[in-house]
Amino acid sequence: NKGLEETGWKDALLVGTAQGIAILPAVSRSGLTIAGALGRGLERGFALKFSFLLSIPAILGPALLDGLKLAAGEPLGVPPAVLAAGMAAAGLSGYFSVKFMLRLFSKASLKVFSYYVFAVGSLVLLDQLFFGIFFEKLF
Repeated sequence: NKGLEETGWKDALLVGTAQGIAILPAVSRSGLTIAGALGRGLERGFALKFSFLLSIPAILGPALLDGLKLAAGEPLGVPPAVLAAGMAAAGLSGYFSVKFMLRLFSKASLKVFSYYVFAVGSLVLLDQLFFGIFFEKLF
């Protein structure tokens, strides 16, 4: 049950690696980073906050790249007003979603979340491997 003070670079490296692995299809970024943090012995509430804080670079990186394209005059295919409205809506909904999830997972079991992630991940992989209805087929 390690908190912030007891967390070392090995813990951060493992959780960061878990986030990198989550670029694979049907892998939950938050699920994998939380599992990695808990596997390293981080306290549950801290593991949840750490996982959600790690999403910030993953979100701001692409936003920065789009901002640089926009500043360079490259068209993004979306009118600026629509882009601004979408960013504002995503920011607000993301903030309240993270707040809700932190409150929910600090009290509830993560087992239900793991079943959900496993089921959705399996469906996504099945679709990618065999059907291609919702996602492009992998092969």
